[in-house]
Amino acid sequence: MPRGSGFDNSIKNYENEKTMQPENNRLSGQIYKNDKKANNVRAVVIAVAAVCSKKADIDYDIEVADSFLTKMKAKLGDRLEFSQRSSEKINNNRDQEAHDLAYQFLERSKIPTMHFQDGLPRLPIPKLKYTCQNYLNGIRPFLNDEQFDAAKKLVDDFRHSSGERLNRELILWYRRNKHTSYIAEPWFDMYFRYRAALPINQNPFLVWKPYNESFNNDQVFVYCSFLNFCRDANRTVEQFVKQSICLKNSTFQNVTIFNNLNAIDKLLSVATNIVISACRFKRSLDYNCLQPEVYHFYPNKSNTPFFRNICSRLPGKLAWLIAFLMKAFPLDMSQYSFLFNTTRIPVMIKDQLNTNRSSKCIIVLRRGYFYSLTVFRKDGSLISPAEIHASLEYILKDNRPVAENPIGLLTTVGREQWSLLRSQLLMIDGNERSLLTIDGGLFVLNLDELQSVDPETVGKSFLHGDGINRWFDKSMQIIVHADGLAGVNFEHSWGDGVAVLRFMEDVYRDISLNAWIKPGQPTDASIDCSEFVEKLEFKLTKPIEEAIKVAGETYREWCDSLMLRTLQYQAMNRKYLKEKNLSPDAIMQTAIQVAFYRLHSKFVPTYESCSTAAFKHGRTEAVRPATMASNEFVQALLGSERNFAQLRILLEACSKQHSLLVKQAAMGKGFDRHLFAMKVLAERRGDRLPDLFIDDTYRTANHFTLSTSSLFSDVILLGGFGPVVHDGYGIGYSITDEQLGFLVTTYRLKRNAQQFCTSLEQSLNDIRMVLENS
Repeated sequence: MPRGSGFDNSIKNYENEKTMQPENNRLSGQIYKNDKKANNVRAVVIAVAAVCSKKADIDYDIEVADSFLTKMKAKLGDRLEFSQRSSEKINNNRDQEAHDLAYQFLERSKIPTMHFQDGLPRLPIPKLKYTCQNYLNGIRPFLNDEQFDAAKKLVDDFRHSSGERLNRELILWYRRNKHTSYIAEPWFDMYFRYRAALPINQNPFLVWKPYNESFNNDQVFVYCSFLNFCRDANRTVEQFVKQSICLKNSTFQNVTIFNNLNAIDKLLSVATNIVISACRFKRSLDYNCLQPEVYHFYPNKSNTPFFRNICSRLPGKLAWLIAFLMKAFPLDMSQYSFLFNTTRIPVMIKDQLNTNRSSKCIIVLRRGYFYSLTVFRKDGSLISPAEIHASLEYILKDNRPVAENPIGLLTTVGREQWSLLRSQLLMIDGNERSLLTIDGGLFVLNLDELQSVDPETVGKSFLHGDGINRWFDKSMQIIVHADGLAGVNFEHSWGDGVAVLRFMEDVYRDISLNAWIKPGQPTDASIDCSEFVEKLEFKLTKPIEEAIKVAGETYREWCDSLMLRTLQYQAMNRKYLKEKNLSPDAIMQTAIQVAFYRLHSKFVPTYESCSTAAFKHGRTEAVRPATMASNEFVQALLGSERNFAQLRILLEACSKQHSLLVKQAAMGKGFDRHLFAMKVLAERRGDRLPDLFIDDTYRTANHFTLSTSSLFSDVILLGGFGPVVHDGYGIGYSITDEQLGFLVTTYRLKRNAQQFCTSLEQSLNDIRMVLENS
């Protein structure tokens, strides 16, 4: 049956059945069968779908949809507006309840959160011949002619023998398991069988732009510049103001207001507001009234109340079709179920995910000590801002020195060792309850004492820290520095960042609109914090204490071996590159290729992550930015003579080729995941692997010396991850209307992140010179 308004139905459930658990109280329902207006809407939309389904040309769909939907809006708009006004009138008669609901839920979407999920298309399995050809195209840039000829023979043999058989088996599996994608299960399995430690190796991080009501988006550039300027501890704020010719004093005064607060006040206000908004987000998710994740190609046409009215009144599959016709693409939201209350449990051979949706607490880490903070009452409602504020202050005022044996360090060791140590912990009386409380908590809130001195200090803190105040197994750690800078470090097996980024954007905007606690606001002394806060204690044996000590020493050496550097480049930005009719992402990737070749005089396998969330249970596909087009441009740019007109042509070819690869990957037409799935099938059969998969070329092709990922969000200040191979570079980059940004990680003994950033800057200057002189 068709579903109706997600939140309208939720109000009845919330008011009449408060004792129910949120997970059993999904806010979805049916449209009124006798509602003539809704039936008219449905009839017209079905007509649109029927007409458009006869056309194979997707580009034609938007024209047909525009025509029908414009007529539909003209005929039914008044009735829909009347219905909306009636709803507002009802809500106005319940001011107190509305106020309560306004606090309890971050969003009250008309379209249920999972409304489009059943209508999502399945991730396609590419044709074997295309996968083989694309693989050859992907490896050509770093092979000589002899190596490439040998690879071609292996690929041809694979395609006509074992590859054909494995592909046929994969298609049969795909047809039998229509509820999921062909990559979801083996991808989870690959992560869970990973035996090395999680920090640096797997867990990425994202840092919010500064949380301060005095900040706005234009001023964040100031903050970035300030951090970059103050790498030298001898440089002062006053020197920065004098030397920053692009800044007005009034702007910088706004930025520095936050710095005048007491350290505990900054940390406390930011942490409180994040916890409130995060819990409001979770409430909306649990009650199925969080806005579905939709990519709007034409936001002015589809991201409208009219679109939401129509889709909320239709069955999910038909709603997806209408959204597709309007060039609005709903994204898979299956990963959201692991965003909260989830922990990766270390197990011998293969880890497990543990989710406890009944838990009502968050876990707070301070100086290596664990606290359980209950944020939801027995009826599922969120406790008040004052209660959260007072509870966090109560924790911050615990004056115990840093824990002598911080068990968080145990999450920094390899998974096999941690599995054994966790088993030993569980055998000690009382520890099981504490561990299970941590496992089931919504998330970990890490209250740090570090000041954000410069981008490198910030990056290393959020990427790995010292391990004392961390719990890397948790699906999400929200880290807050003493100066209020906050971010997220997340465990990677359960998701690819799509859900985390949405969470961070929604939380940031919610705090911008609803600062529940102001900086410096006093807490309510009448609140009994013991009602909400519980200290989690652990009993340790001598062997476990020794293991913690060794883990701390090993982790410190490991973190010291990692180099992290950043680059902010203001001479080009997103607007500039688009005005030159070039793909900004392609230019970033080309600059990376130039920078590496300038340092090492060779081309290497390069990885760029591309989301396939437009498909049910999609994960990622690999884009291979190292192409023959980029090779040609790099060699021409770094050659002895420069022809700017010719270089411009080559640069445009790089942009077109890269854009094509990104499009293919996003549509599920890459080759990496297809080959990976067939390799997994072969391994599970227990037979000898096909020659293609044991060939040195295949191994080299998957040794990603350059591992890259783009971070496109208006609320993110920094983001990054560690190198995926010992001699590699981990490169997170961002493209904004103000600047281009890079965060580069390397291991000191193998590569030099500072040299790479210097080479990157020179490469960007060279590319800009080409654009300015052609």
